[in-house]
Parts: sequence; C-alpha cells; structure tokens
Amino acid sequence: MSFKEARLKDSLNLLIIFLILIIAVNIMGYVYYQNQKDHITKEKQNELLAIADLKVAQIVNWRNERLSDLSFISDNPLVVSQLHQWLLDPKKNRLKEEILAWMRSLHRNFSYDRVIIVNSAGSLRLLIPEGQEVFGPNDKRLIAETIKSGKTIFSDLYRSKLEKATRLSLVAPIIVRAGQNRGLPDGAFLLRINPYVFLYPLVQSWPTPSPTAETQLVRREGDEVLFLNELRHQKNTALALRCPVKEKNRVAAMAGRGVVGIVEGVDYRGVRVLAAIKPVPGSTWIVISKVDAEEVYAPVRERFWIVVLLGGVLLVAAGVGVGLVWSDQQARAYRKQYEAELEKLALIRHFEYITRYANDIILMTGRDGRIIEANEKAISSYGYTRDELRHANMTDLQSPDSLENYEIQIKRLEGSAEKGLVFETVHRRRDGTTFPVEVSARVIRIEGADFFQSIIRDISERKQAEDKLSRAMEELSRSNEELEKFAYVASHDLQEPLRMVSSFVQLLEKRYKGKLDQDADDFINFAVDGANRMQTLITDLLAYSRVGRLGKKFGETSCEAVLDHALSNLQAVVEETGAVVTRGPLPAVTGDDSQLVQLFQNLIGNAIKFCKGRLPSIHISAEQSGNAWVFSVRDNGIGIPPEYSERIFSIFQRLHGRQEYQGTGIGLAICRKVVERHGGKIWVKSEPGTGSTFYFTIPVQKEIKS
Repeated sequence: MSFKEARLKDSLNLLIIFLILIIAVNIMGYVYYQNQKDHITKEKQNELLAIADLKVAQIVNWRNERLSDLSFISDNPLVVSQLHQWLLDPKKNRLKEEILAWMRSLHRNFSYDRVIIVNSAGSLRLLIPEGQEVFGPNDKRLIAETIKSGKTIFSDLYRSKLEKATRLSLVAPIIVRAGQNRGLPDGAFLLRINPYVFLYPLVQSWPTPSPTAETQLVRREGDEVLFLNELRHQKNTALALRCPVKEKNRVAAMAGRGVVGIVEGVDYRGVRVLAAIKPVPGSTWIVISKVDAEEVYAPVRERFWIVVLLGGVLLVAAGVGVGLVWSDQQARAYRKQYEAELEKLALIRHFEYITRYANDIILMTGRDGRIIEANEKAISSYGYTRDELRHANMTDLQSPDSLENYEIQIKRLEGSAEKGLVFETVHRRRDGTTFPVEVSARVIRIEGADFFQSIIRDISERKQAEDKLSRAMEELSRSNEELEKFAYVASHDLQEPLRMVSSFVQLLEKRYKGKLDQDADDFINFAVDGANRMQTLITDLLAYSRVGRLGKKFGETSCEAVLDHALSNLQAVVEETGAVVTRGPLPAVTGDDSQLVQLFQNLIGNAIKFCKGRLPSIHISAEQSGNAWVFSVRDNGIGIPPEYSERIFSIFQRLHGRQEYQGTGIGLAICRKVVERHGGKIWVKSEPGTGSTFYFTIPVQKEIKS
C-alpha cells in the first residue's frame, strides 16, 4: 500500500469515526431531548391534576359549609319555632328582633349578599340588609318551588336581572315538625350569595407563580358551554361567555362533552393550552385548570438548544463524558425541583385547611427550625411579612433569655414518643418587644418527611391576670391574718374591763333595785343587759378568731362520737324544748374533733332555736360524693328566704331582732370557718315556713396539718 493510499485509508477511517460520532451524538441528543420533554410534560400534567383536585375539594367544602348554614335554620327546632310563631303573629316584636339579630349575624359573619324570609304565599317578610327590596324572578321561582316541595334547594349560578350581577341562592322551607311528621311550610328562608366575594377568588387563586395559568368554572347548557366565573385574560365573562359543545379543539367544549383528565387544546382566546378537567360532585359545575402550552414547553425548547450546544461542544472538544455528566446533573436538579414543588403543594393544601380562620398563631417548620409556612395571625402578631417569616428561623422569634429553654423543649419533642409537647416560652416581635406564649408543638409527617407544627397562643392577658390574682391572694392572706390577730387580741383584752363593768353593774342592781325610782331600775336593767350581751359578743368573737389560730392538729375523728359530744352539750335545751334529734350512719374523717363538735353544736342549736311554735325535729346524715363526705342537718324550723342564703354565713349578720331570737350572728360564721379549715364548703337550702337543710363537705382523704 502506497503512502497516499495509507493516508486516504486513515482519512476514510477518521471520516467514518467522525460520522459515527456525529450519528451517536445525534441519537443520544434526540433520546435525551425526548426524555426531558416527556418528563417536563408529565410534571406539568401532575401539577395541573393536583391543582384541579384541590379546587374541586375547596368548592365542595365551600358548598357543604353553605348547606350547613342552611341546615342550622331548617333543622333547628328552636329557630324554626321562632319563625313559625312570628309568621303566625308578626306583631311579636321581641321574636322579630331575635330573628333579625341572627339574620344580621349570618349576613355579617358569612358574607351573604341577602338574607330573606318570606311567608307561605311567597311575600317578603324580612330582609337583611334592610333597604330597597332586591327580589328577582329567579328568587321567586326558587321560593315557590321550595314551598311547594318542602325541600331545600341550592341553586346554580344565575344572572340577577334586578342587580345585573351573578348570584347563587340557598332556599329552605320553614316547617314545624309534628311528632315524626313534617307539617306544611309556613314560608321559606333564602340566603343569597355574591360569588365575587369568596367563590370566584377561591376558584381563580393559583398556588404557584405563573404568568398564564388560571382555573375556569363552566357548565353545559344544551349545545353550549357557559363560563361561570370571571377569567384572567378577559373581563365580564361570568354567565356571559359561551362556546359551542361541538368545537373539537376547544377545551371548554371537551369539558361539556364529558371529557375528564388531562387534555390539550385551545382556550377561549384561541391560544393552545394544556389543561386538567374535573367535574364538581353534586353540581353541574366543571373545573378546568389550564396553562398556556407556550409556558409549558418553554423549558423543553431550552433543553433542545442545550442538546445542540452540548453536541457541538462534544464534537469540537471531544467532551462527551463531561457533557453526559452535566446533563445528568441537570436532570437531577429538575427532578429535585419537581419533588420540592410537589412537597410544597402538599404542604400548602394541608396548611390551608387548618390555618385560614385560626385565632392562634400557627407555624410549620422544618427539623432545622426554618419556617415553611405561617398563618395570618402569625403575620399580625410578629409584625413580619409572610416572605420575611418564610426566610426566618424559629430561633429568630425567641427572646434571648428563652432561647436555651426553647432548644431544650425541641430536643424533648424530637424524643417524645407521643410526638407532641406543650410548653411556655417568650417570643419576640419584629420591633423587639416580647410577649409570653404557650406553644403546642407536634411532629407531623407529610410526603414521607417530618415537620414541626406549632400552635402558639399569646398568654399575656393570662399572665397578667395570674400576677394580679397572686398579688391579691397574698394581700388577702395578709389582711386576714392581721384581722384574725386583731380580733383575737381585741376580744381577749376586752374580757377583763368588761368583766369589771359587768360586776359593778350587777352589784348596783343587787343593792339598789327597788330602792330608787322606776327609771333608775330600768336604767340598771339596760346596763346589765348590755353588759351581758357585750360579754356574749366578745366570747363569740374570741371563739371565731381562735378557729384558724388555735385549732388542734388534725387526726382520725369519729363523727358519731363528735355528734354525741355536741348533743351532750345541748342536753338541757333539748330536754327543755322536747326536740327530737335523729341520725343516719356517720363516717370517720380526718379533722379537729373539738371544732367539729362546735360545728354540729351550732347547727343543731340553731335548728332548735329557730323552730317557733312547733316541736323541733332534726335529722343528721352523711353520704359520700366523689372524694368528699356530704353532711346534712335537716330541721322543720321557720326557714330562710333564698336571698339570705349567703348572707347568713357572714359575721354579725342577723335576720331577726333580739326581741325574737337571742344571738350575736357569729355562730354560722364560725361554722363556715371550721368547714373551710377542713377543706370543705357549707351551704343551705331552705324555703320560709318549710324548714332548712344545712350541707357541708369534708374530704374523704384529708392531709393532716396543724
């Protein structure tokens, strides 16, 4: 072989190798391009299907909420009864005001355009908001149908001729149930909805940024498809824009023909789009979630030019391996972005349902503390925008002093078997001010990943109330202690001078009674009586002050023995009055036996004293209720008016003059103090002339204390 032939052969071989390399690069580029195209298209299709499902679920929930509002009226016997009574007698102004009140509440809180009540003839009876009547043919037809059939109606979207706007109406009959049967309607209740307030914004909102994406709501009417909502790229389309069902490439026409799922066609502008079609259960509505094909395939064209560029680079620089690695990295990046978008969409769907109307702060964070989503309450409470919160960490919201405690609680949450934890900490607003919060944190799993969901409540008012209560309790305790000391010292120190006054007054009575004139004898009697009453008052006051200060250490006490002791002390008055005292079985309790004797003695003594004109009959019993014994002392005395059932337990409170009944008004106050020292409470049930029953409780297991 000659040199020339060898060179020709080498050139031919190089040419063949180069041609093979070109073919291989083109084949590899084509295969890669098709894979990327299929991948991006599938990704966008899944996104459109997910958004269509989300919109259908939101619309179904919205319709169910509106039907629940209607059920509150039609299935609520109290509301129906009020409407029935007022429709029978419209002059009942009180009923009318009550009905208008909850009608205004429905209008104000649930954004109803009109709340209307009509009678069985279909005549307007009440209208909220008040003013000019807006009562179109559609409403009259719906009301007549409801009254005739006795059934609830959720109307479709319609064009109001009077208001010249799109509306929906919910109508329910007003029927009073008679036993298991329903009566004839007395009238109807109509809730009119302005879809521009909530429904249309709900339909049109899109969870991800997009210059062309939108959601449409349509329904079929005969041979046409009617657009029900306002559209992104064309105004005044609600119940006005139509297209024939027979148009093959029109996406709305496909929906009208019953096509469901992913389709490709043209929209109302004639622009080619990729769309997901899904009907709304329980209605004639069909949801279309669509995006322009130009936007969908823009990344595909980018991939094409990337392949061309890489092919040229590979052929010129023989960088086939580097190009493949780069392509693989690009593919991984797009797959990661796709997974991140799916995760974000799932988070948005989950968070939207639980946070929209929450009164507490709700935050969703990653395991690293990065805030992923926040509700409106969080934005208003911390003073940050939503974007600022999404770029913040939970540690940014902690006050410096509480940061260490927060980290400890998060470690506890991560190791908690229940995956939930409630704790208190201090948060910081954007302006640097702090406020105490109660955090209820929980680990939740979404799409196979763990997140922290925190429900945070501002407890500033509760903390202030607790501080005020603590200070008030301390002040009250101190005041009570000082008052007890004063009462004890005063009553104790008054004993001696009063004893001297009483002795000399009694000596005057003994020596000079009958030797002076009648006025002098009366004056001496008044002085003796006053001294005796003062002596009794001081003795009772001293006994009252000793209940808390000089009580004995608690111990096991038989209430049978305590009652025997009390009756022994009252033996003389029992025999004198002929009182009959009976008892049931009495338990043993932990307490101060001497004070319990005083408690029974005071209650039985009062029962005997306040039994005017009849033979006293008293019964003592006890029964266990939960963790306490409930004792009762029942009598057949004169009784106590209900308005004085609390007052009688206060010190120095008397319901009768001293000429009728003796006493200082301290006995029942001592009873209450004894019962409260034993950890119980005391009260009375009585009616004048029928007797009284005094109740008091003592815990079953009482900690022994002095």
